[in-house]
Amino acid sequence: NLFITNTFFKQHPRRLYTWTSPKDSKENIIRNQIDYILLPKVFKKFVKCVKTFPGADINSDHNPVVCDFKLGYFKNNRKTNPTRKVDIQKLKDADFKNYISEKLEQKLEELEVSEPNNLRSTFSVLETILVDTQKNEIGQSERRGKQEWMTNDILEMMEERRKFKLTDKTEYKRLNKEIRKRCRNEKERWLSEKC
Repeated sequence: NLFITNTFFKQHPRRLYTWTSPKDSKENIIRNQIDYILLPKVFKKFVKCVKTFPGADINSDHNPVVCDFKLGYFKNNRKTNPTRKVDIQKLKDADFKNYISEKLEQKLEELEVSEPNNLRSTFSVLETILVDTQKNEIGQSERRGKQEWMTNDILEMMEERRKFKLTDKTEYKRLNKEIRKRCRNEKERWLSEKC
């Protein structure tokens, strides 16, 4: 009761092959469709498109196969504007930490609560002070790699590596080796600081 989604749609040959042989060259093209997505036949009407992404930078001789399908009866709960996190890296600096604590103390001394016996009003005033200090003084963390140890150097090298994915395989492999080496070193350094 399964159907192969890859063979169901007519696509350009470049969007069909899922594996490139190591012996592949411009003169001798060796590419095959060996990876498939199988779905129950019940979902056949929901599948919109299935294709491969040969330009994806995933460090493999296989291309990722992506299936677009639309389920009409599932609610989308994704946040449209995700909240950014506080830049706690700045608070590791002792001078900056002292500066923020002085600012908070100063604002708390100036604190005037309209109803001192009302817990909700006191909490809301405290919350606004903390949120304002966070936004104006500390700021939000810049978007980085998913790993804490990831540096901007490595991310830039990854962007550079992506340029060579389809044009120069030897340069791509050299950059990939260098990126993996740097990632390993940064991760070890980060772990040694944590422990």
